[in-house]
Amino acid sequence: MPRFMTARKTVGTTTNVTRNPLIERITSSRAKWDKKINEGGEEKRLNAIERALQFNSIDALKALAKAALNKNSEDANYAAKAVEKIVKVHPTHPEILEIASMLLRIAQKEKKQRFNALYCYDSIVFASTLVSEDGSKFKQHVPALLKLLKEENANWIDFVVYCLGRIGDKRAIVPLQKLFDKTEDVTLKCQIEEALEKLNRKRMG
Repeated sequence: MPRFMTARKTVGTTTNVTRNPLIERITSSRAKWDKKINEGGEEKRLNAIERALQFNSIDALKALAKAALNKNSEDANYAAKAVEKIVKVHPTHPEILEIASMLLRIAQKEKKQRFNALYCYDSIVFASTLVSEDGSKFKQHVPALLKLLKEENANWIDFVVYCLGRIGDKRAIVPLQKLFDKTEDVTLKCQIEEALEKLNRKRMG
């Protein structure tokens, strides 16, 4: 169910809509950001992303996450960085988990968008856990991440490894150890070691 639904009350057989100006304004604002950030020419899109950054607008977050999936790498990278900055400002906002879940679903289903979706997802996990280092709200994503972890030669695997370390769920320990033994990629081994260190530290703590 959408977070901002117009309140309804039923009288007899007729449904009357109770108008809430604040809810309507917020919903309108989100639709406006979506239009500005995901429509029009490249210059307009980049300008809209920049304005969202200036305001640290949580209302723009979903639109920015969608823009991070753009085929244009400049748009996608800039949008993902904007997502990261806004999440740093609003690390506990409930909509963050919803958007992270959306990105992970896309990563699972759409191979062509997997890299961009996981890059943006990684940005959200990083920004959300930067201060508290508590990634427990993302634990529901661990099974999906572990499934993606099996594709060890993918160019986005480091995002998955990093996120599993930040989330801190012990279910990731054995799969990460197996990947460490299996891979010959020295850089990936270092990333796995770092993730395992975080996981073991949280388990001991």
